[in-house]
Amino acid sequence: MDNIKILQRAIPIKTKLQKAIVDCLTQEELYDIWSSNLNDDVIEKLILLARPYYNEDPTNETLYVLALSIGTIIKEYEWGTYYISKDGMQELQDRIKNGNSTSHTKNISDDLLSGDNFPTGESLKFDSTDHIRYSNGVDVSGHNYGCHRQIEIQKNIEGREGYTITIYNLDGIHPLWGNNVQMAPKQMKIINVNGNIVSLRGYGCDKLGSSFSDYAIDLFFDGTDITKAVLKMLDRNIELEYLK
Repeated sequence: MDNIKILQRAIPIKTKLQKAIVDCLTQEELYDIWSSNLNDDVIEKLILLARPYYNEDPTNETLYVLALSIGTIIKEYEWGTYYISKDGMQELQDRIKNGNSTSHTKNISDDLLSGDNFPTGESLKFDSTDHIRYSNGVDVSGHNYGCHRQIEIQKNIEGREGYTITIYNLDGIHPLWGNNVQMAPKQMKIINVNGNIVSLRGYGCDKLGSSFSDYAIDLFFDGTDITKAVLKMLDRNIELEYLK
């Protein structure tokens, strides 16, 4: 490989990943970065943010560039040099390409289903391959097969009551935002549990003063697995039904 070309590609991607990861971190993860405590959940989030770049250009060179970018970020976090070693780089490439994860994050299905707004679990992810858009209760889009989205439910990243909901676009990078965050993190808490359906509603405001209360989401469970999610943008009377 051409080392100069590799560096020219890696530097801007590294910068974009560093900016994108900030909006996805919990307070605990931020503390681990500040205190140089290795956190594999952060590494997994970097991999998730990097994967659309590989999906757009699935070559060995792109895989190497992405692994180098993530490995360098990890080194700058002072989490050691393993991920810029030959073995570490190969592990990152495998995880980017195949979705392999060594993360052992406890999910929060039990907390959600029991209506607990002070979860002990960390996160839960639902991958969707299809969604339907409704406006005023009317289907205005039909099925969007092959549209890959991931909904992540975390315990509140601000350390408050409830949860943080983030949606990622697994198909590519947004041309303006430079990342694959489809919906920025929204602070929500459980307002109702009806059998296998958990309903959450936003509360409070973001740093710019925008209200989270305009957003809500219904999570449909089969056991401890989410089978469907319905995002509601209440101020616009729009719903997005995410399906497996």
